[in-house]
Amino acid sequence: MYVFLLLSLKYPQPSIINGRRDIVSVTPWLAPVVWEGTFDSNLMDAIYKPQNITIAATVFAVGKYIRFLRDYLETAEQHFFIGYRVHHYVFTDQPDQVPNVNMAKDRK
Repeated sequence: MYVFLLLSLKYPQPSIINGRRDIVSVTPWLAPVVWEGTFDSNLMDAIYKPQNITIAATVFAVGKYIRFLRDYLETAEQHFFIGYRVHHYVFTDQPDQVPNVNMAKDRK
């Protein structure tokens, strides 16, 4: 089965049966779980960038795990949905330990 978009993009319908078996790449409701190499990034950008979406990521940095927060935020800034608005929601029991990481425009 193929899906046609108004943008004249033609691509195969995602499947929870076919594809990589070592990772989950599509939810049961056919929403893509994007891993490097599982989807065409040009196709994904063509679909979602015109929609001007905002991506939200929830992070729990509780107790000793606060030590990983800086690396997570810096790495996400370099690799996670570049070119999109991204909001990171950090839940922690140590708000004074949340690092100040510089983020690009429309990312916080």
